[in-house]
Amino acid sequence: MAGLTIEEYAGVLAEVCAAGDTGARRDVLARHGLDEARWEALDREHQSALSAAVDGDGGVSPVLERFSTAFAEAQRRLGPPMSLEAFAEVTGLVRGGVELLRALAKVGAPLHAYVQGSAHWAGRMAREPETAARFEALVQAARGRG
Repeated sequence: MAGLTIEEYAGVLAEVCAAGDTGARRDVLARHGLDEARWEALDREHQSALSAAVDGDGGVSPVLERFSTAFAEAQRRLGPPMSLEAFAEVTGLVRGGVELLRALAKVGAPLHAYVQGSAHWAGRMAREPETAARFEALVQAARGRG
């Protein structure tokens, strides 16, 4: 894509997702030499390329793999994942019927933190049955409070 490699795009996207409000987003884009119009064009191009990569033969394409690795690294640079307790609280509220953005507001967490937490804790729970059991107990408790 003209302007940003897939790795650069992933880094800017992670920052834009973390920025939240319009002023902070504008600051992120300016830091990367972009304005809203240019970012929207680059975002459309890269999202199109990523979608095309998924439509392949069912394997993991190199483009998708590069993006995924770069995005995860960019998120790590932005800070640690949300705690298991906060992740379970949001998950429990959502499972109990609360809209995701309302659940995040109740916990005081931005969407990017939940997405990052999901990637982090899903991997941990897959490897650590005790973490998975603790998570489910916390989720059930949160559902009861929802």
